[in-house]
Amino acid sequence: MLGFETILLLVIVLMVLAPLAKRLDIPLPVVQVAAGLLLSAIPLLKDLEFDPELVFLIFVPPLLYWSCITSSMRDLRRMRKEIGVLAVGAVVATIAAVALASHYGPPHLAWGPAVVLGAIISPPDAAVTIAIARQLGLPRRLVSLLEGETLFNDVAAFTAYRMAIAATVTGTFVARDILPTLLYAALGAFAIGWLVAQGVWWLRRHIHDPIVANTLSLMTAYAAYLPAEWLHTSGVVAVVTTGLMLGRSAPRLVDAATRVQAQQVWPLVMFILNGLIFLLIGLQIGRLGIAVAVGHDGDLLVAAASICLVVIAVRVAFVFCASYLRSLMHGRAAAGSQRHWSEILFVAWTGIRGGDTLVTALAIPLTISNGAPFPGRHAILVIAFAVILVTLVAQGATLRPLMRKATMAEDLSEIEEDRLARRELSLAGVARLSEIAAERHLPDDLLQQIKIHHHMRRHVRSGSEHQPENIGSSILANQLLTINRQVLKAEREAVLTLRDKGLIGDDILRTIQRELDLEELVMMRKAEEV
Repeated sequence: MLGFETILLLVIVLMVLAPLAKRLDIPLPVVQVAAGLLLSAIPLLKDLEFDPELVFLIFVPPLLYWSCITSSMRDLRRMRKEIGVLAVGAVVATIAAVALASHYGPPHLAWGPAVVLGAIISPPDAAVTIAIARQLGLPRRLVSLLEGETLFNDVAAFTAYRMAIAATVTGTFVARDILPTLLYAALGAFAIGWLVAQGVWWLRRHIHDPIVANTLSLMTAYAAYLPAEWLHTSGVVAVVTTGLMLGRSAPRLVDAATRVQAQQVWPLVMFILNGLIFLLIGLQIGRLGIAVAVGHDGDLLVAAASICLVVIAVRVAFVFCASYLRSLMHGRAAAGSQRHWSEILFVAWTGIRGGDTLVTALAIPLTISNGAPFPGRHAILVIAFAVILVTLVAQGATLRPLMRKATMAEDLSEIEEDRLARRELSLAGVARLSEIAAERHLPDDLLQQIKIHHHMRRHVRSGSEHQPENIGSSILANQLLTINRQVLKAEREAVLTLRDKGLIGDDILRTIQRELDLEELVMMRKAEEV
């Protein structure tokens, strides 16, 4: 089992790999998996055992939750049709193709195990794909598309997996159970995620300590995931639902100190969790690869290679066909606005498997109802791990070169949205200052000093080298703090209103909100020092 010393050793390895990946210009998850493969040959680690379900439980829910609360709901809504096609259509197509290939070709599995294999390797992994997509610096629309696909593809794959396992174990298959099972998994998980979000909303209104609030944030993912799994719905969908709902409302629920602290805590947690799960994937694949090599199971390796080709080919063909059909259905207007074909190729090439495939493969029962071994279990494990290795290392390592050669349209919308947000923010601040002056009947000289201070703040935000003067000697520090906090509140609300109307994205909102939060904390510290 994973001991404390082993975890410390793996964290040290992560610290070394981060600068190495940057120097090699290779996505960090790819380097981490490759390092896990090398570490699997070390005597100290080659016999390392871990419970895959426990590892999945510890690592995946917070990774998904952070991805959701930092995603843009507006972008996900705008691309909901494309996301739905990939999240459901691509998964179903891959399951069907893999089942056919593994039944009629090597390793010649029965239909039940063949569908199990297809369900295991059909969904691209959310944590892996999002981590790589964000590190590559892709245009926001592509990141949103890949995030949306991997966040919502669990339902179809999970339902197919459960039903194929049940059919293989019991020897019976009931077609009429497909739709009820699918609806229960999706709607049940959504209901659980919604309830957890409501509970967290209520708690957030009564918690003002940043440490306690961020501890609650770290625990929220588990609060959604565990009940969903206990009730045999989709824990991943429950976490995604909770994360998206809280991510939408958090800017109004969370205070500045809590947000600033969260922006320091969560990246550290994500770095360690992401790194450990990628290292463990590499270790597990390396151990299985050694066992297969020792057994000289050449036929199985051929089968694994053929299934890998099927998985990659099906995704590429599906993405291109879906894009072409969509342009035909919408006529010339849609075709004219369609993303460049190189972008479509990039999306097609980003079908990376990871922790989801690892856990579901290792969770296959050892025996069926009559006590016989689960048919084809070893072959399924080998093929599943081969797909993880090929898609994560081979495809993942080629994404950056592909991105450089691809002709991707520059996304200028974020620049325009940023300008709009800052303009409205400044107007709201000036308007609020005028209201405060009228309400409090401030002297003209005092009002003039506050306006000068506000003007200097605007220059600091825009990158000017000027610094606001210390006017604490002219007015009471607490009075200045109170006025400025009211101005900041008005500015935040102006930016939030733009976000709510869909005029700016959540990325722009978070960038500006962070600037305002830091400014408020600096003012509070100066007031305390006076």
